[in-house]
Amino acid sequence: MTGPANSLEVRDVSAGYGGSDIITSVTLAAAQGRITTIAGPNGAGKSTLMKTLAGLLRPRLGQI
Repeated sequence: MTGPANSLEVRDVSAGYGGSDIITSVTLAAAQGRITTIAGPNGAGKSTLMKTLAGLLRPRLGQI
């Protein structure tokens, strides 16, 4: 997944609140200069993922 076209890479990230993981083993790459969206139903972990990417929530596992 490493490459010059990727401005954001997420590998096997897990995060959550208290003792519960909300997102588990998330892997994605967002290319520089492209619009990338996160979609899913209520309760799927979209906000938790965005908080983790923004640094508001520390990942338990994985790399950003």
